[in-house]
Amino acid sequence: MSDTGERFRNLQNQMSGGANNTARVPDNYEATTMTKLKTVLQGLSFGSSDEIEAFVRSLGKQDYDTVLQSIRDDLSMFREANPLQALALESGGAVASSIAAAPFTGGASVPATAARLALLGAAEGGAYAFNTGEGGFKERVSRVPVGAATGAVVNPVASTALRKSGDGLKALVRSARNLVGRRGSTIVNNEIQRLVNKLQKTPEEIVQDIMDGRILIENKTLAAAAKALRAQGGEAGDLINTTLTNRPAQTRQQAASAVDEALGGDGQLQVARNQANRQAVREAENTAYAPFKTGEVNDEVFGELVMALQAVPAARKSLMEKFQTRVNDPNYEPLFKMKDGDLQFLRRPNPEEAEVVRRSLDAAASKKFAKPGGGFVGSDIAEIATDVRTAIDANIPDLAAARTQAKLARDNFDAFDAGRKAFTGSADEKILQLQDLFSAGNQEAIDAFRSGMLSSIQARLKSGNRASFIKNLSDDELGMNELLRMALPDETVESIMKKLDIATESNAAKSAIMDRTNTAETLIENSNFGSRLGANTLMQLQMGDPRALGDIARSIVKMFGRDLTDAENLRIAKILVSEDPELVKSAVTDTGALKRAESIVNGIINLSTKAARPGVVRPLSGASANEFAPNVKPFTDGLLNMIGVQ
Repeated sequence: MSDTGERFRNLQNQMSGGANNTARVPDNYEATTMTKLKTVLQGLSFGSSDEIEAFVRSLGKQDYDTVLQSIRDDLSMFREANPLQALALESGGAVASSIAAAPFTGGASVPATAARLALLGAAEGGAYAFNTGEGGFKERVSRVPVGAATGAVVNPVASTALRKSGDGLKALVRSARNLVGRRGSTIVNNEIQRLVNKLQKTPEEIVQDIMDGRILIENKTLAAAAKALRAQGGEAGDLINTTLTNRPAQTRQQAASAVDEALGGDGQLQVARNQANRQAVREAENTAYAPFKTGEVNDEVFGELVMALQAVPAARKSLMEKFQTRVNDPNYEPLFKMKDGDLQFLRRPNPEEAEVVRRSLDAAASKKFAKPGGGFVGSDIAEIATDVRTAIDANIPDLAAARTQAKLARDNFDAFDAGRKAFTGSADEKILQLQDLFSAGNQEAIDAFRSGMLSSIQARLKSGNRASFIKNLSDDELGMNELLRMALPDETVESIMKKLDIATESNAAKSAIMDRTNTAETLIENSNFGSRLGANTLMQLQMGDPRALGDIARSIVKMFGRDLTDAENLRIAKILVSEDPELVKSAVTDTGALKRAESIVNGIINLSTKAARPGVVRPLSGASANEFAPNVKPFTDGLLNMIGVQ
């Protein structure tokens, strides 16, 4: 006999009457079904079923003591021969009695405090110890204090341990539910949840996407599934076709309107604004220079002009072209002429004409700087132009103020022109130009740049490449995206970029889903609609792949493996194309089916853990009484004698 078997035999002997009551077990002993049932009844009846049976049989003229001893010998032999089985059956009976009493002793109205658990354990342990005792009333009463004390100690400990075990089982149930995923109360919601599970987003994030203007079907992760649903045809397919056909233009327009507003537009094309800007520049210059159209410059200024034109031949051609345009004006007196390749003044210029000569010198310097190796010559010309400016400012101070006023108007137009050309040439160069505008703090010029950029955006959104232009604007790895972000007011950047992304996703979804080709992923999604359990999953399970268990769990909770109906496909399509956050939220957060299942399982766990407690408390209380009752008996006998119990 193993040590474990020996210990269980001793424990069983102690549980019902002690070692002295052990009957000799025949070599060929085999317990009957009735003996096993009696063992269960012992646990069920708090250890009193043997006496109940003996009493009932004594009513038929059998001797009570003889029958009782026979029953106890039979139970004792079974415990000796099969200690583990006997312990399990008697504990099972104790559990069964607790389950039967659970509706009446659930304790819902009394908190399960440690004190209450101790009192309950004391009552249960004392009763079990009394009923499993032998002899007269005094002998049985002597077992009660020990049984009650044991129950009072063991019950809180056992209850806590079992409750924690139950909590662990509940955690496993929650894990299983998470493995399967959120499962709704309808097959439509189940299918939506299967699809959105691919997005790796929380329900809150998905709903926020809808609020931002996105729709589920345009997420590229769901393209294959959406294509498969569209292939089902019917009203679902028609709805998807209509939505995907119309959405790209709608989302582009929404993005364009947002950009228009952010860049200071009024919803109208910027061509007219461009023309108005040009006219405003001319009028500003004319107003600024009006007082200087008459009179003559003094000798100092005139001398600087003559020397400058002699030193810078490059300026002569542009000046001739400039003043040649005025020869048809009857009031215009020519300023100079060309003779033998030289520019000769015919009269002294007025202050405005002197300013025109100065500008031509600046332009000549800029052209030289722009050419490779022209820096040296450009520097010399720039120095000559500076001398002319100094002479003009010193002798005609009011002209300097007029120049500043005219420059502001021209700077605004130049900024508009730079914005209009923002998406041509080098993006880095345009970024530097915009940075200079912000550094200068000229808000009018910044607004002009934004207006010019809007002009370019409006033109491109009317071209055949509008979809690719929107895509490039939303691509944060491209320079035009960086330039747009810089130009936009800070508070509008995030919103604008979202709308551009949505427009890009919308166009991409149309191409991906309405394309007639069937990818392998699309074919797989066709087989996934509804509740099919593929042969591939079963093969993976046989090969020991743990992921297959999750696939099977997901399939089991689906609606009996049936195909989706046309009406269900339509409801799925409506959710996939919906712009209503509440509709989408109700589908992706519906956990009705699994929550009900989890509630049922948790109820069973609660009942089981409560019911298992007596299977621990009662046997231990009886064993303690067997061991220590003799030590308590003198004390209990004394008390009983004092109150007159013999």
